[in-house]
Amino acid sequence: RGDISAGLRRELWSLHTRNTRTGKAMGLEDTSLPFDEQMPSAFKNWTELLERNKKRKSNGLPPIASLIEFRRDSAKLSNLD
Repeated sequence: RGDISAGLRRELWSLHTRNTRTGKAMGLEDTSLPFDEQMPSAFKNWTELLERNKKRKSNGLPPIASLIEFRRDSAKLSNLD
């Protein structure tokens, strides 16, 4: 159901983009729009947030939000999730 998945996506997005200082989710400022219509601008904000957190990490600072870049080079599967 679309209404359930949209709510779950919004909650997940908010969880990972919540600013540690303000407590507000970044990238979803216009709550008058449906979540799916906000995704293009939110994705751009997400990309910028990843870059900002990467720079902060290289300077020994904590991330702005819990969203950080990760990379997996191995195609090996595991049951650790």
